[in-house]
Amino acid sequence: MYLQVETRTSSRLHLKRAPGIRSWSLLVGILSIGLAAAYYSGDSLGWKLFYVTGCLFVAVQNLEDWEESGWLPISGSDRAAPVASGVWVLTGRVPSPPS
Repeated sequence: MYLQVETRTSSRLHLKRAPGIRSWSLLVGILSIGLAAAYYSGDSLGWKLFYVTGCLFVAVQNLEDWEESGWLPISGSDRAAPVASGVWVLTGRVPSPPS
């Protein structure tokens, strides 16, 4: 399902989308590669941290985007607020429902 209905009334429709199971599985898979590389390598702690953070960054970039949409049928206006996963992690900007 692309969008899920969060709230549905006669005056407002609020839709929401979050990353699916494939995206989360890919995140766990890529992160486990970084953890395995850090665990089995004979490198220094700095390199091991680089392996893990590098794989975490790549994994987060592969997540699907969060998106929230609101539609007011009376006025016919709509608002969408897509938030890229990488932007959310790097800036801490959490998606807020459109008004």
